[in-house]
Amino acid sequence: MFKKWVPLFLLLLLAAGLPAKNVQAARGVPGSSEFGIGSRLKLNGSLIDTALDLAGNLPLDWIGVDYDWSVYFPTADAEPDWTALDQVMTYAANHQIAMMLSVTAAPRWAMTSQGPDPEQAGLLVAGLINRYGGVIQAIELFPASNTPAGWGATPNPQAYAAVAAAVRAQMAQAGSPALLVLAGLTPVGDNAGDGSIDDLVYLQELYNAGIQQSGNIVSLQMNDLTGGPLIAPDGLEHRILRHYEEVRQVMLNNSQENGLIWVTRFLAPCGTINMTDQQYQDPQEQTTWLVQAYTQLRAQLYVGAVFYDALNPGGTASCSNKGRSLLLDSAQYHSFYPKLRDLIAENAPETMLSHRGRPKDGEFVNSRP
Repeated sequence: MFKKWVPLFLLLLLAAGLPAKNVQAARGVPGSSEFGIGSRLKLNGSLIDTALDLAGNLPLDWIGVDYDWSVYFPTADAEPDWTALDQVMTYAANHQIAMMLSVTAAPRWAMTSQGPDPEQAGLLVAGLINRYGGVIQAIELFPASNTPAGWGATPNPQAYAAVAAAVRAQMAQAGSPALLVLAGLTPVGDNAGDGSIDDLVYLQELYNAGIQQSGNIVSLQMNDLTGGPLIAPDGLEHRILRHYEEVRQVMLNNSQENGLIWVTRFLAPCGTINMTDQQYQDPQEQTTWLVQAYTQLRAQLYVGAVFYDALNPGGTASCSNKGRSLLLDSAQYHSFYPKLRDLIAENAPETMLSHRGRPKDGEFVNSRP
C-alpha cells in the first residue's frame, strides 16, 4: 500500500510550487532553423546570483540545470529544500530564459533491477512541470544513460525506452509543450571497463526499442574530448568534436531526418585522454578551440543547441570545469566570455538592441526587477 500512495504524495508536494509563468519558445527547437546557445548552472556551485546575472546579460537562450532526484527525494516521503531551484526558475521566468532540467540519479526507492522505475520517473516529471509551469521548456532524461553512472544500473536501452515512453505519456497528460531530450550519449573509450555501452551501439538499440516515438532530440555529452575541432571521425575514437557526424548518421539510418542533436555539456579538451591535449589547459587555447567549435556546430542545421559547461564554478565531472566556467570568481571571467557574447550577437543581432553589457569596471548591471 505504501508504494501506491507515494507517487500521489510526491506529485502533490511538487505541485505546491511557483505561480505559472510562460517563457517564450527558445532557439534550437525542432522545426526551427535557429541555433540555441545555452550554459549549465551548477546548483551545488558558488556565485549563483552573479551567474544568473551573467546569463541575463549575455543573454542566453537556455539555462541547463541538473535535477538530482536522489538529493531532493532520498526517501519517497522526503520534504525537499526547493530554495535554490526556485530562485533559478523565478529568474528565468522574469527574464524570459528557457530552462532545461536534466533529471539524474534516481534514488534507490525509485529503482528497479533494470534501472529507474518508469512510473515513478513519469510522475516526477509531471510534478516538476506542475510546479514550474511554462518555465521548463525541456526535460533531459537521465543523461549519460549508456554508462552505469548515468543510468544508475547496467545500461539497458530497452529499459530506457520504457522510461522515456512513461515520461512522455505523463507530459502529454499534463498538456505540457516541453521537449523531451533523450539519451545524453556519452562517447566512451575502448578500455572503459565499467559496463558502459558504445554510444552509437546504444543509440541504435534505442531506435530498435522505439525511442523515436518519445521524442526527436538526441542529446550528446561532449565535456571530455580530445584533439582539434577539425579532426575527422575514423570510426575508432568517438571522443572528438566531429563525433556528432557519426551520431547523425545513426539518426539518418533510422529515418529520423527531422531529429536534432543537442550538445548539453560542452568543454574544450582538458588532457584526460591524450597528453597532446595539455595545451588546452591554457585559457586562451581553450578560447580559440571553442570559437572554432561553436562556428562548426552552428553550421550544422541538425545541431539545435549547445550548452557550455558551465556558468559558475562547482560540481564534478570527468573533465572538471575548474578554471573553465564562464564566471571564475566574483570579479574574473573566462577569456571565452567576450567571445561567447560575440557569438550570441551574431546568432541573434536583434537582442543587442536591449543588451545591458558589461561596464568597464567589470561588474554586471543587476538586471533583476
